[in-house]
Amino acid sequence: MKIAVSSDLHLDLNHADVAEIITQQAHYLTSHGIDHYFFVGDAFNDFEQTSAYFAELQSQLPTTKVHYLAGNHDMLKGVTYEQLENLDDDLYFHNRFIDIPQTNWRIIGNNGWYDYSFSTYKSNVKEVAQWKRAYWVDRSIMQPMNDPERMAIVLHQVEEALEQAHNQQKQVIFMTHFAPIREALPHPLIESVRR
Repeated sequence: MKIAVSSDLHLDLNHADVAEIITQQAHYLTSHGIDHYFFVGDAFNDFEQTSAYFAELQSQLPTTKVHYLAGNHDMLKGVTYEQLENLDDDLYFHNRFIDIPQTNWRIIGNNGWYDYSFSTYKSNVKEVAQWKRAYWVDRSIMQPMNDPERMAIVLHQVEEALEQAHNQQKQVIFMTHFAPIREALPHPLIESVRR
């Protein structure tokens, strides 16, 4: 079994030729014999475009199965929180898993979220949230709760998925757009954020 993982294409922001990128990706995945391709967020600033992109990519792949998650950019437009949680799309991998045949490995997907508890700023979480509302692209994401409440839901989903995998004696590969623990952040990134 061969898997491929990528993220952060930002095709609209990068003014990419979407049809050409799909053709190139399909060729790469097919020529490398990839069984499952996982995209873990930020294809477009519009979820409808993200969903259409991966549907078209899947249509060009004879054997590779595509799975995608939504990143914060994908969540900016074209989708509601309810849709993100309950989307009926076989390619959408949020709060889902696959078991790798003839192994004890399970791949679990969850869009994730963040509550600023990993912030290295000296200010408190409330001040960081105010900074987000003023400057970050995420400020326009509509959600029916605050960030810590949303993070609690994500943590509950992840805990349930991991507990189920543990009870079934599965080894886990966890896919998400947001770092679930501080230790998952690359150390040079942590150092640059502290400065």
